[in-house]
Amino acid sequence: MERKGPGTELPPTTSAGMAAANLSSLPISFLLCCFLTLTTVLGEEEVPSAFVSLSNVSDEFALLSFKSLVTRDPYNVLSNWNSNISFCQWIGVSCSRSSQRVVALYLADKALEGTLSPYISNLSFLQVLDLSNDSFHGHLPIDFSRLPLLENLSIRKNNFEGLFPQTLSHCRHLQILSARENQFNGSIPEFLGSLSELTFLNIRGNRFTGTIPVAFANLSKLEHFNIGHNWMHGNIPPELGRLSRLTFFSVEYLYPATGTVPEILFNISTLQILTVFGNHLTGHLPRNIGHFLPNLQGLYLGENNFSGPLPASLSNATKLEILSLAPNNFSGPIPLELGSLPNLRHLFLWGSKFTNTPGSRDLSILTSLTKCRMIEEIYLSQNLLNGILPASIGNFTPTLWHLDLSFNEIESTIPLALANLTKLMSLDLSYNRIEGSIPPNMGSMGNLQELTLSGNFLEGSIPNSLYQLVHMGNLYLHNNALTGPISNSINNLTSLQKLYLNSNNLSSAIPPALCELKDLIWLYLQDNSFTGHLPLDVGNLAAVDKMDISVNKLTGELPASLSYLQRIEYLNLSKNSFDGHIPEKLDGMVNIQSIDLSHNKLSGEIPKSLKNLRQLQVLNLSFNQLEGEIPSGGNLANLSTESFVGNNALCGASKFHLPACLEKTKNHKKARHMTKVVVGCAIGGSALLLVVCMLIVVFDNRKRRLVKLVSTKADVYSYGILLLEVFTGRKPTDERFHGDFSLRKWVAEALPVAISDVIDGHLLKDLLKESNGTETERSAAWNELLVMIMETGVEYLYPATGTVPEILFNISTLQILTVFGNHLTGHLPRNIGHFLPNLQGLYLGENNFSGPLPASLSNATKLEILSLGPNNFSGPIPLELGSLPHLRQLFLGESMFTNTPGSREVSILTSLTKCQMLEEIDLSQNLLNGILPTSIGNLTTTLWNLNLIPLALANLTKLMSLYLSFNRIEGSIPPNIGSMDNLQVLTLFANFLEGSIPNSLHQLVHVGNLYLDNNALTGPILNSINNLTSLQKLYLNSNNLSSAIPPALCELKDLIWLYLQDNSFTGHLPLDVGNLAVVDKMDISMSQLTGELPASLSELQRIEYLNLSKNSLDGHIPEKLDGLVNIQTIDLSHNKLSGEIPKSLKNL
Repeated sequence: MERKGPGTELPPTTSAGMAAANLSSLPISFLLCCFLTLTTVLGEEEVPSAFVSLSNVSDEFALLSFKSLVTRDPYNVLSNWNSNISFCQWIGVSCSRSSQRVVALYLADKALEGTLSPYISNLSFLQVLDLSNDSFHGHLPIDFSRLPLLENLSIRKNNFEGLFPQTLSHCRHLQILSARENQFNGSIPEFLGSLSELTFLNIRGNRFTGTIPVAFANLSKLEHFNIGHNWMHGNIPPELGRLSRLTFFSVEYLYPATGTVPEILFNISTLQILTVFGNHLTGHLPRNIGHFLPNLQGLYLGENNFSGPLPASLSNATKLEILSLAPNNFSGPIPLELGSLPNLRHLFLWGSKFTNTPGSRDLSILTSLTKCRMIEEIYLSQNLLNGILPASIGNFTPTLWHLDLSFNEIESTIPLALANLTKLMSLDLSYNRIEGSIPPNMGSMGNLQELTLSGNFLEGSIPNSLYQLVHMGNLYLHNNALTGPISNSINNLTSLQKLYLNSNNLSSAIPPALCELKDLIWLYLQDNSFTGHLPLDVGNLAAVDKMDISVNKLTGELPASLSYLQRIEYLNLSKNSFDGHIPEKLDGMVNIQSIDLSHNKLSGEIPKSLKNLRQLQVLNLSFNQLEGEIPSGGNLANLSTESFVGNNALCGASKFHLPACLEKTKNHKKARHMTKVVVGCAIGGSALLLVVCMLIVVFDNRKRRLVKLVSTKADVYSYGILLLEVFTGRKPTDERFHGDFSLRKWVAEALPVAISDVIDGHLLKDLLKESNGTETERSAAWNELLVMIMETGVEYLYPATGTVPEILFNISTLQILTVFGNHLTGHLPRNIGHFLPNLQGLYLGENNFSGPLPASLSNATKLEILSLGPNNFSGPIPLELGSLPHLRQLFLGESMFTNTPGSREVSILTSLTKCQMLEEIDLSQNLLNGILPTSIGNLTTTLWNLNLIPLALANLTKLMSLYLSFNRIEGSIPPNIGSMDNLQVLTLFANFLEGSIPNSLHQLVHVGNLYLDNNALTGPILNSINNLTSLQKLYLNSNNLSSAIPPALCELKDLIWLYLQDNSFTGHLPLDVGNLAVVDKMDISMSQLTGELPASLSELQRIEYLNLSKNSLDGHIPEKLDGLVNIQTIDLSHNKLSGEIPKSLKNL
């Protein structure tokens, strides 16, 4: 008998064919049993033609079994998978023409959900299995040894887990293996190196561990290699340099890759993309790196520790389009040869130590880059370029839209030629040493959307032409020396969202035209010399959520229209001269979290309506002329004395250390005698004479019993406290001073504008009475002198340079020392703590100090606040800091501190558990690199802010703020996290967290901001999320969350930002999504949502940004979306929406 091959067809007219055609009506299990029995019985014997058709039946059975385990099919893709038509006509199924056997299964992007049937293994002719971008989960149950013809296995973007099946090694014809963004774990199997036909390998974004297999070097036909975003470690095998056909090579964001990049990799001439981004790689780049990369289009080496020079040979890679090397530790000049790269579009060299070309005063790299006629983006910020901007900067091609030269110590002025860049959309020259004025022709840069010139030495007025930039969205001119007014023409900037003019010398009145900027979100005008009234129409800034106009010279009453600012979260009008009453209706600011009206001349009673502000966390009304009872109820109950100090006519609850309102307050009587000696010390006397005179005043008044005796049992007793007691008439032990609120803090908050509020009134009156000159002259002179006596810091000089004189650390009376925010350098003295017995606060942050942190600081036993970040300190953090008994706040972030040598645990944490008054710890952005000790749970219950990587968290029940982001934390969110019931901010994003969101997390009823994004979390959002009634910002994006979005989410009335994108959510968008009345940003893109858009979307009247793209939403776009009156961006792309575009959208 003739043997039938696999392509033999059975004529349908035969009786066997007729029988086979009717088999599809029988139960699947019965037919499978029959088929398997026949196969077993016949074995290798010749198979009758009747049974060939059974092979076709087995394919149908396998497909139906596949369908039976699909639990969700939102597009009804499998609806025609039935016996009414041939399975070869089923959607997604392809068969061979001759044998009618299944050769391909194309079901990508269908949002199918379920598990895979092992009967797929029976599709023995299968060549292509493509289930990309679906939601299958569980293990991969396929016996690939039974699929010998498989050429393409594409299962990317599912939720498969477990180990890669060993049987895949039998697929000798496999050319494409795409399994990215699943949850496979274990080591990458060595057998993958035996699949000799493989040309495409992408297993990015799984949980593979171990090292990179050397066996990959055997894949001689491999063109695409991507194993990034896994949990692997170790070196990149140099043997991979043998892959001579590679066009794409990626090992970015492993856990982490270390060592160097094998030089041989840079010799693969076929390479188009090479990325090792986000590892711990070190070493120099080969000098000849560009000689053997003629096809290179993208080179991504950023977020590593590469050092040394950037080779000029890169200019030989003439097809290079993207050069992304930031950040690293490269040094030396940027090769001018880069200007000869004809296709260069994106240049990212920020965050290294690149310098200017030796001997060149101009920034010659800019001149060179003008020859790159396709350049679009240039990022050179945070380097050491230190030169002047050349006039040639105006010669850049019109393709350039982003130029960032910030933080480079660039000098001189901004050249007029810069205005030639008329297509530029973003320009950042901030934090350099640029002088002169803003170019008057800047208005010709008509496409500018963001202009950042902050942190320079710019002077003169804001040019009129700048108000012609109608596309400007963000304008940052703060921290300069600009003068003059804000022009009324500012209302031309109709796209403006963020305006930073703070910390200049601007003057005149704030123009009412400013209040016409309907899209303004952030307004910062503080620290200027604005005069006049706050514009009456300030309430027209309906979109603003942050406003700071403090430290100016504004007068008049607060406008009632402030109550219209319904979206505002932060309002600071302190340190002006506002008078009159606080508007009664401020409770219209329903989202306000912080109000600061301190240091003004406000009078009258505190409005009772303030208790209705549900979001209010900070209210500062101190140092005004308010009177009457402090309202109770609402969030006002959480306030402290500091909110109301300096208002002598207030009364209220005992916790505010004020008299009860029912009792008649008694004024303390003080004698008015002042010894004539003071007159001899009046204005103009020497500092030494003044000190002597003050001591005589104390002695004289003690004899006469005219002032209280200076206390000797205060918590701090020094000459500084002596001055404060004498001139305020108060002791550190007075009842009003408790907890954090001390005599020193009370005086510090009054400086410099409200000095008269803290000086003993009778003493001041006598000083004025017995001094020479007019009353105005005497008042001004004494005010200035008293401020000099009381002030202690040199904070934010602009900028102090050099070193701090060592002798300064020998002043034993010092309580506060601050040189914060300068350009100071040098090491701290080894014996810094030996001579500072009274030091309470040391503020050295935002400088360039380096070297070790001296252990002798532990001798400053009264130290409460140690604020040293950011700087360049290095070496281990001294364990001796744990012996500081009064330490409350420790800020050592953003330096290069390391762990204690030889210790695997982060030992400084164990040491700090001895600090029983500790409230805040910030050790972020250092090089601590160790594991967390179990002792972390022993940190004091006073701790409320921690910025590190704790695992044992449950004991920290008083913690209010926890930051663990951008680490490499694995495992799940602790199930007992709900016991930390004081948490208000929880930040766990950008780690490797997996598992579901624990139920207990929904017990954190005070959480306002929850950041869990960029992890590998799975499972659903629970209905109990509606317990988080304080939630304002929710970031769950870029995880593997699934299931439907619960309707309970729409009960979060205070939610402002909702980010759920890049997950696998299914089902419909909740019908009540419109209940999120205060939301202004919502992104639920890149999921698998289906159904129609809810009509309630039109009720989101405050929303500005809405992104529902890349889902499977269908139906019509709701007609009434014009209810989104504040919307700026709507993205509904990549869906299945149909019908007409609503005409009402033109009303937005």
